[in-house]
Amino acid sequence: NGAVLTGKVKSFHELKGFGFINVPNQVEDLYFQRRDLAVELQMHMQQGAPLVGSNVWFRLEATPYGRWHARCVGLEPPSAQTEAVQLAAENHGLDVPAVSQLADGLELMGTVKTYAADKGLGIINVPGQPIDIYFQTQDLADPVGDGSVVHFMLQATLDGRWQARSIRAMQQPGGVGFGAALQGADVQGASL
Repeated sequence: NGAVLTGKVKSFHELKGFGFINVPNQVEDLYFQRRDLAVELQMHMQQGAPLVGSNVWFRLEATPYGRWHARCVGLEPPSAQTEAVQLAAENHGLDVPAVSQLADGLELMGTVKTYAADKGLGIINVPGQPIDIYFQTQDLADPVGDGSVVHFMLQATLDGRWQARSIRAMQQPGGVGFGAALQGADVQGASL
């Protein structure tokens, strides 16, 4: 319970709002519902991209009926975003450890994967994490755009999802650095 796995979406029934994920070397496909899809995956679908055949990450959860359910289903993070965050961390003298568990109040760094200012929301990709983190415009302390490297505090929402809060830009796309206000802060055990 709570394990993070990867798999491929085998089927999704749009009208019924559920589908199945095939996990390599597992006999049974895992059930998921539309509400289990991360915001970035829902946006991916709204742009017309097919869900079936997508490689995904998800958190495994046992149901009260003894079956397994896929939760927090998100697209696999691209390695280019991981490299951008690592580069920004090196430029600020940080050591960014791999994180295996998310926790309320945890301070993280990531890359803005997409930001729709007109809709007031966006997605942050965090290296080493199986899911992307949702944010709202009201949580931005600095202006950001797609590709910005950011520092933020993680908060669990009432529906069990993760949201970024107190978001500070560390580096804009193109390598323009920020972060003077972060000097001396403690991020995931690394001193800025």
